[in-house]
Amino acid sequence: MDVKAFEYFMPTHMIFGPGCFEKTAELIKSIGCRKAFLVTGRDSMKKSGVIDRLSSNLSCDIIVYDGITSEPDCAMVDDCADRSAGCDAMILLGGGSVMDAGKVANIINTCGGSCSEYINGKKKPGKGLPLICIPTTSGTGSEVSRVSVIKDEKAGVKRSLKDPNLHAQYAILDPQITSSMPPGVTAASGMDALTHAIESFSSIRSNHITRIFSAEAIRKIRGNLRRAFDDGTDMDARCDMMLGSLYAGLGFSNAGNALVHGLASPIGGMTGKPHGLVCGMLLPIALRFNKERAGDVYDDLARSCGFREKEDIIEYVEWLVKHFGFPERLSDLGITGDDLDWIIGNISGSAGNNPGKPALADVKTMLEEMI
Repeated sequence: MDVKAFEYFMPTHMIFGPGCFEKTAELIKSIGCRKAFLVTGRDSMKKSGVIDRLSSNLSCDIIVYDGITSEPDCAMVDDCADRSAGCDAMILLGGGSVMDAGKVANIINTCGGSCSEYINGKKKPGKGLPLICIPTTSGTGSEVSRVSVIKDEKAGVKRSLKDPNLHAQYAILDPQITSSMPPGVTAASGMDALTHAIESFSSIRSNHITRIFSAEAIRKIRGNLRRAFDDGTDMDARCDMMLGSLYAGLGFSNAGNALVHGLASPIGGMTGKPHGLVCGMLLPIALRFNKERAGDVYDDLARSCGFREKEDIIEYVEWLVKHFGFPERLSDLGITGDDLDWIIGNISGSAGNNPGKPALADVKTMLEEMI
């Protein structure tokens, strides 16, 4: 029996279902919070009334920090941490940017230091405040991951901080909150989730448990991403997309990502484009690049997810990118051939999980085909 040994770690208590957002006040009360720090984005949650609903339900004081933009950097995280002084619990309400920035700010609150020290490996995270994550998009899986991605503005790249102390105590997953997502955000976040699922399934660190989550994520996303994009009020599609994103997060949190995410860090840092859009652009060509290098893993992926063969997976992803109207060439983002050496030189560690361990020269050739 060919079964390799593995470990799987997930400390986050997950609560899922339409309307479960209302449980936030109960959780805050149960942890004995006297002053909560709410981190959110600048507009959407205010306009939808979600922040007002949350504030009126809490039995404790609340400080709202709404300074997180779509591509958080270290200065933003440090400011967030400074504003959280004196609070004894943190609530993150937003998309992946809010989650990533808030998780690092939470560590700084209790452990000191600066964001730059953590993302550059100069300081190790310790335990943060009690943390509740409430995602408003279906894509990043950050609510259940031990990862935060923050832009190092001095280096011009996005860096990943990975540590078990970044895990939230609670994740509240209410699909109703995602119904106001515009189509572009639905598409970009959904492609991020699909990339998480495919890369974690094929990662050299994958195991029996992570592959179960990753495969189910692909099945959920395959059947519902287009539906949610075409009709944001389709609550069945929104529910399954949130589950798909969750399952993908449970997969990559232990198995890691691979080449697409390795490249998305420098490309996103250089261009400022949304992470999910960059992943969506890169995924089709990375799948073709890996097709003959990955051994049987893509065949296993196809069988596990209801595709006839691995070529069908690639064609499906290519179709999605066209349906969403994503740019298909790096030149559309302002990238030229002269930029490729810098991109390759700043590829993140996620690429090390890629099946087949491709040479960087081959990766550069792949990118040249996208110029």
